[in-house]
Amino acid sequence: MITYTVMSYGGIRSPDSEVVFRTTESLVLRGSFAVSQELTWKGFGLTEGKNGKLYSLFGPLEAVAAVPFYAIALSINATGWYEKRPASVPVSHYTGDGLIEFVSGEIPHDLGPHALRAVVCLFNIVIGSLSVILFFLLVKALTQSEVSALLTTILYAFGTLVFPYTGTFFSEPLAAFFVMLSLYVLVRSDLNDAVLRNRYYSLLLSGIFCGLATATHITAILFVPFFCLYGMFSCHDKKQTIIKRAVVPGGIFMTGVGLIIALLGYYNYYRFGNILETGRAHSHMAYGVFVAPWRGLYGLLLSSGKGLLLYCPAVALSLILWKPFHRRYRLLSIMILGAALTRIFFIASRSDWHGGFCLGPRYMVMIIPLLILPLGVLVDMLLKERNKKYILAFAVFTLLCISEQIYFSVGEIFSFLHIVKWNGARFGIDVFENDFLYLNWDVSPLIYLLDEHRGSFMLNKVPLDNYTLWLCLVSLTVVALFIVYYRLLRKYRFD
Repeated sequence: MITYTVMSYGGIRSPDSEVVFRTTESLVLRGSFAVSQELTWKGFGLTEGKNGKLYSLFGPLEAVAAVPFYAIALSINATGWYEKRPASVPVSHYTGDGLIEFVSGEIPHDLGPHALRAVVCLFNIVIGSLSVILFFLLVKALTQSEVSALLTTILYAFGTLVFPYTGTFFSEPLAAFFVMLSLYVLVRSDLNDAVLRNRYYSLLLSGIFCGLATATHITAILFVPFFCLYGMFSCHDKKQTIIKRAVVPGGIFMTGVGLIIALLGYYNYYRFGNILETGRAHSHMAYGVFVAPWRGLYGLLLSSGKGLLLYCPAVALSLILWKPFHRRYRLLSIMILGAALTRIFFIASRSDWHGGFCLGPRYMVMIIPLLILPLGVLVDMLLKERNKKYILAFAVFTLLCISEQIYFSVGEIFSFLHIVKWNGARFGIDVFENDFLYLNWDVSPLIYLLDEHRGSFMLNKVPLDNYTLWLCLVSLTVVALFIVYYRLLRKYRFD
């Protein structure tokens, strides 16, 4: 949590996040989901409801969950702390002229709204930290080894896109948390060979969590059929009838999902008079249409701006070394691969596969913890074999992955992409045409992100250029990992 806080952007930098923030604000101040003020980008993220008021197109759960943070932020803001230290207030891009003021280095005239958003943005730091604990528990359940879980969790916490995304107010971290929680309940029920009553309770609870993920980000519904099938066929008692082993468990899981989906349907009906309408069909803006998936597949996996395997190499290693996990947990392995492939193909088939202005493949963040679970089984195998050489190789790989995510956190991706867009316009280039902004290596954040502004607001005044700061932070990481692995090797007396 400390690391996430230090490296956080500290403000709201995405229009999607600003719309969610304004929904939270409306819930606290007016007790309504209706947003009273549009963004400067007219029509984005908001659609007129049946009562003539504006409502968010995005899932409601993050806005609801952030209500306590907004209430706390109001109390803190009442002290006027930001007036005494104006230079320390992180600038949000979509209040006033925030984007221009951030890029030009100016201090906004009205700091109150920026200070308010800075506190509310602590939300994903807390959610991200809880996700790290949950990932540790999930790996521990699969390996029965705290050490294996710890080493894999270090990679997950600091060596994947989970790290920089905790510094944003995107809904993906909360959705990923609920997806993991749903899976954790299923895995514990499966591995403990729970009695029937406990198993049914676990299935219901898992379904509710999967439903909550969907209420956070609608694409989380893609996990539902795979989690349901895993719950249906993970029963070990072969003496039971197919109805007791599969049909009833599936129905219980779907009941849990259905409870939340029913509330989500009522929310849609309340706003738009249609349980299936999220607001996108009535919007004046076109957010995306279905297209052939080939460009999206390349973009999501290997492109310069959005490639999952480049922005999160831990996934690539896990896929390469998937076999031990598949041998030990065949059903779970098939379920995860099925969920991942379905998600990738679905997102790739959308013209907005890239997720807009964000770091890497935003729509893939939810699947990352599931895809790197096999590394926990691999590490457990290496520890049991006392294979010092490969454990050290894993340590070096962890260092490289963490170094990359520190790079992403030191740089500020949102202003970087805006600057690329503005520079393109100066030369008559539309960077959105043919997805130039996301596919062209000449403007890749992988190479040029640190050439522009700094992301971490707490390190913004450190008198070093971005590259030197990055190298210093990597050096600290080397020391920290050396201590962890040195103590590990001594404790287990590796040859």
